[in-house]
Amino acid sequence: MSISGFGCSKSLSYTTVATVTVQTDGAATGTLLLSWYHGNSRTPQTSTTVATESVPLTKGQTSFSGQYSHYYGGDDTTADWGLTVSTKPPADSGNGSFQVTPRCGAIIT
Repeated sequence: MSISGFGCSKSLSYTTVATVTVQTDGAATGTLLLSWYHGNSRTPQTSTTVATESVPLTKGQTSFSGQYSHYYGGDDTTADWGLTVSTKPPADSGNGSFQVTPRCGAIIT
């Protein structure tokens, strides 16, 4: 499991985007769990979860990739925004992976 392209949206103010890829053996159903967080440190352990998403992974599916975004809002003034990913059942590698970016600002056009 991996997170790529994580950062501030190029078109939406106060929004982060990421692509999450999961490789499985397809033997059973599972769930991809996304936890969006904010804080004043670079790690999720000392930060606060602000939103979660669950994405079903179907039996027989061996590869999955999706793009996800989260709007934090202009009044969220914490220094760092991030995403942690995990799966149920737990992935062999990449479970608990996270990415962090400095707070995203307004898009002015």
